[in-house]
Amino acid sequence: MNQQITREILWNVPVAFRIFLYAMLIPLTAAFIYEGMRWYRMVSLGQPIDRLDQPQRRFWLVLRDAAGQGNVIRETWAGSITPSTSASWDSSSVQRSSFSTTG
Repeated sequence: MNQQITREILWNVPVAFRIFLYAMLIPLTAAFIYEGMRWYRMVSLGQPIDRLDQPQRRFWLVLRDAAGQGNVIRETWAGSITPSTSASWDSSSVQRSSFSTTG
């Protein structure tokens, strides 16, 4: 196969739109730089936090919020969707694993 023969895949996007998209990278980059500078200023002005206090409470919060999706379930619209989505994902994982092992 000849490596010299290639073409740009742009899915028939007009040239003006491509120019617009590339031009929008400038404000996006500026926004990232601005937010990074704000974050650095806030972090450099702050005081260190003692994160080793209350280890049992912090461990419980990790279990509840990270592993158990505690923050998501407290929201009303997500509270009903998340458990059903998790259950369907778990059941499909079990079905796929049992299918691959029975082979």
